[in-house]
Amino acid sequence: MSTNRPSFLWDYDLSAEDVRRVLATGTAVEQRWLIERILMQARWDEIWSYLTPQRIREVLPELKLPLHVKGTWARALELWLDGDCRCKPTLQIERR
Repeated sequence: MSTNRPSFLWDYDLSAEDVRRVLATGTAVEQRWLIERILMQARWDEIWSYLTPQRIREVLPELKLPLHVKGTWARALELWLDGDCRCKPTLQIERR
């Protein structure tokens, strides 16, 4: 059992390194599933330790998320990436 299991994968035996590997080299289906899981279940700081706003925007149309969740992410990404928003997520996460 992995001792470095991300909080959003409480029911899978995957480490943080496994998550990074799947996001980098997994199949499109594996990557989409994992991104969906991250966006729905991960803590805010965990999201940004695995994904960037650009990566989320690239795959968002293909993700199977509840409409309100997908809409919220779409609007946030629009503000962060296209608008003059000063509320962009902090991508330099401090490791505890």
